Amino acid sequence: MLEDLIARQEAFFRTIVTMECDGTYDVKVSDALRRETRGDMNDFSSKIHFISDGGKYRSEVASYDADNRITFSVINAYNGKLYQRMQLGKRVVLDVSQTSHTESPYGTMHPLLLAYGWAFTKGDVVSIDALRQSETWSTLAERTITIEHTTRDGIECIAWTLRGREQPNGGYDTRRVYFAVDSGYLPCEFTIHDSENRLRSHCTVAKFTRSVNEGAEVVFPLQMLVSTFYGPDATAELTTVAAVDGQTLRINHPISDGSLFTLPVSQADVYTDLDVDVGWETPRAELLGKPGDLLDGDIAHAKPSVSVKTSGPPAMTNSVPDRGVHESKLSRKAAYWLIAIPVVVLGVIGLIRWRRSAKTAGG
Repeated sequence: MLEDLIARQEAFFRTIVTMECDGTYDVKVSDALRRETRGDMNDFSSKIHFISDGGKYRSEVASYDADNRITFSVINAYNGKLYQRMQLGKRVVLDVSQTSHTESPYGTMHPLLLAYGWAFTKGDVVSIDALRQSETWSTLAERTITIEHTTRDGIECIAWTLRGREQPNGGYDTRRVYFAVDSGYLPCEFTIHDSENRLRSHCTVAKFTRSVNEGAEVVFPLQMLVSTFYGPDATAELTTVAAVDGQTLRINHPISDGSLFTLPVSQADVYTDLDVDVGWETPRAELLGKPGDLLDGDIAHAKPSVSVKTSGPPAMTNSVPDRGVHESKLSRKAAYWLIAIPVVVLGVIGLIRWRRSAKTAGG
């Protein structure tokens, strides 16, 4: 049973060769969590435009506060050779590297991956490509506790219970995933309990769709509802509604413009090659165009007029100075939470310390 289930999961991700979609996140912070973080956490929303072709991808993310003011805008891309991260604000900051420097290469969680949050632990690269790899599923299989046929809210399912990541007390969290038989054996619900059996995360897939291209059908999750619980008694709740716009979802359609996966150096005010820790900086300039317009240029042909040696080790967020308003406290919070939700669960003490350090760094 387990071998068949894993084979179906691998096949699902390998079937998706190209993908394009728009998605949204709406995040609500409970009063208890706001108290735990001393008011540092507030409601926010994010929009993502995602396009991929095999291992190549381009992910455009913008986050907004409760008043719908944009607080964070970033484009992450991989063209088969270089990982690129472009932060947009008063200055446009572009980092490139042949090696990924982050656990969240898309800049946020792809909504599809939220349904697979149970498959990742701290330190894992949270990506679609990771779930195409047999090694990922072999590792998960080794953590199996039980697997059985069952029903969940009247839906025929296979329930897989597996051990998660190690807890501070030396125990492990427990993850139980329900795969809906009639929905292509995709996850329709999962829970994560800590080593003391407190519920830390609960995700349900509220809606699926069936995408058909040239006779091949792919079942795809469209809406996910997630509650994540923090604090010593697991009562500080963060609620997330993630959705894929079914009208924009295109699976296995040809991607005609390969230049989408290369971000234009000509748009950057600050550029850093993280592999050699060398970059350049131009005078402050206003943003040229909006994320969807940044299609021209070629990193390979960039010829900076000024070359400077940056200080410190290569890092995606610290390689260049003075990133401007796009590194605001709220933007750091947004990026953090959308990455942290599926990699449950950081302690509240660690969260508070992180927020305080972000406040200090953000000014």
